[in-house]
Amino acid sequence: MGLMELASREVRRGNFGSMSNDESVTEDNQEWQLAELVDAIASEIDYAEDTLSLKSYARGKSLAIKQLNLDLEVTVRRGQDGEIWFRTVVDPKENGATVLKLDFTQVLQSQLHGVRKALDRPVDNRPLATLPDITDTEIKQLNAIAIYSVDDLERYTQTPAMIAVVSRKTDIPEARIRMWRQLPFLTEVKPAKSPPGSSVVIEGGNFGSVPSPDALVLFQGQPAQIISWSEFRLSVIMPQVRGVGVLFAVIDGQTTNTLPWEATTIDLLVRDIILNPPLPVAGDLITLEADLINQGSSPTGSFQVEWTINNLSDLSPHGTLQPNQRSQDSSIRNQLRFKAGFHIIRFTADPQQQLPDINPSNSTFTKKIWVKSRQELTIADFRPIKTLDPLLNPTLGPADVLSLVFRGLCRFNSLRGLLVPDLAVKWKLETVDKITTILYFQLHDNLRFHDGTPLTVADVEFTYQVLRKIDSPWRKLVLTSIRDIKVVDQKTIAFTLQSAPQSLPSQSHRLREMDSIEPRDSHPLAIDPPPVAKPPIHPQLLTVGIVPRHGYGTERFGIKPIGSGPFQVETFGSSGIELSAFPDYWQGTPRFDQIVIPVICDHNQLLDMVLGHKVTAAVIPYSKDLAKTLRENKEWTVVPLKQSQPQLLQVQLTRIQERMPNPFNTNWNAHLWYSTSPSS
Repeated sequence: MGLMELASREVRRGNFGSMSNDESVTEDNQEWQLAELVDAIASEIDYAEDTLSLKSYARGKSLAIKQLNLDLEVTVRRGQDGEIWFRTVVDPKENGATVLKLDFTQVLQSQLHGVRKALDRPVDNRPLATLPDITDTEIKQLNAIAIYSVDDLERYTQTPAMIAVVSRKTDIPEARIRMWRQLPFLTEVKPAKSPPGSSVVIEGGNFGSVPSPDALVLFQGQPAQIISWSEFRLSVIMPQVRGVGVLFAVIDGQTTNTLPWEATTIDLLVRDIILNPPLPVAGDLITLEADLINQGSSPTGSFQVEWTINNLSDLSPHGTLQPNQRSQDSSIRNQLRFKAGFHIIRFTADPQQQLPDINPSNSTFTKKIWVKSRQELTIADFRPIKTLDPLLNPTLGPADVLSLVFRGLCRFNSLRGLLVPDLAVKWKLETVDKITTILYFQLHDNLRFHDGTPLTVADVEFTYQVLRKIDSPWRKLVLTSIRDIKVVDQKTIAFTLQSAPQSLPSQSHRLREMDSIEPRDSHPLAIDPPPVAKPPIHPQLLTVGIVPRHGYGTERFGIKPIGSGPFQVETFGSSGIELSAFPDYWQGTPRFDQIVIPVICDHNQLLDMVLGHKVTAAVIPYSKDLAKTLRENKEWTVVPLKQSQPQLLQVQLTRIQERMPNPFNTNWNAHLWYSTSPSS
């Protein structure tokens, strides 16, 4: 007995959806699949349609079933192979039932045309196992969507969209379904990415032994040039497209499946030209660096770069630049010295456009820079100096060079010679008991050494600890003044003094808390102690230059030291010292770019340089007649330093402003010096 006939008999007996408790009905109520039910319903409809046709003929009326609604109460089970099984509920006490609603309606012949398989075509009832190279897993995957035969496969894969749906539902690659359907298919493209215009090989099958006259291979909608053809392989030249997209072919009117392919690109981008220093000065060695990156998806290979400075060009080779790599090649850097004024700088990557760059316009960057005139100060001196290490030198040296290079916790006020804060923003003197006095110092923010590292209280502690240990002119003074040194917090350091003063100095000479970096007459510490009592610490000890704990102790520290003052050492020798402005000085970049300190031991030669205006300032041996002569000249500011040993005469041209010579010449405001003459 056939399945259709059995299903028909089951429906007529009421087994689908029956509520009977009859044992024979229960025994016949076996599990069934939806396809079996539909077959049974179709059989019943055919039987009913035949009956209606006879009645219509006999009565001369047109009778037909227009729509059928059917609700079944069922249980559902999914088998291990993925198949869905139903069973009609016949026991009213059974729980967990599901209502299956079916709605059948008429479909016109015209609606079926073009979507169903032609009835006059032979039906291929071969099982799926007869398909070439099909696996048991693939058969089960196809069965899960009601494809049981080759004929089913053909009916469900009549269009590319239908093939894609079957592939997605079964996880079977489109290429295999197309192979079974004997349609052209693609399996691999080699390489999977390459530059536009490159040759690639496309592998697949069912292409045909001879080229199709209207065959197309398309990438991003653009046709590729087909250069060779075989049943399983095509060779093409890719079109001039960029980026990631899909590749497919049209052969004998059949569209293949798609494969991903990437058109790799080179895109050199010059983002900036960086200057170091950022504010260049005429005559300085300036480093130019081009910010070059390959933002494409393909390596460049070797290419050239071009620097153009004020319309003068120079080519240099550049190595391979990988995708998304920023260039570190030496050719992107250029070192030059410029005259004062405006200059036009241009950098171009691949100026001959030898690379397949997708956007050559962004491979060039042009920058207009301003180079300011050099502001230079020359201070001649006759006093030699052996070392620039402030911990080994008790004097400030020629032209007080150590106060230009180093800074201490305090400095002497240039007007009255009073001690005021420098690196410290304030101080506080605290008497704990009769024998214990603590001196606190709080540092400024943003203090830095010449190498860019922060200056911290740890460096202050290190400096004074070194003074306690090494053979230094300051050692005895430190040991007799400071009992202990302690870091309080990130900004504060405390000095425990050896002993408290027997009596406090008078108000005009008292050491008290300072609230500001500016000197206040009511809170100074005089250089010379008052006769009534000794101060708790020698004031000059607080002006010692702070040295970096990370850089001190090297052999060259006394020649090329690392300080925190407004100027840094460029060269140092017996003939003189050259200093350059420190741009990160905490009180601001100095106005002078360079200070040159020639050491002229010959007094007559030094005097000739002063009278000949070959220097802008000088420290010379004191002479009453010379001082009178220079004052009468009206071009010189003259300050005699009679209290020094030997007596000195400090002179400078009047065009140098905000340098206020004083008996202590500490150069504390040297960063504010400037010249009224642009040629100095």
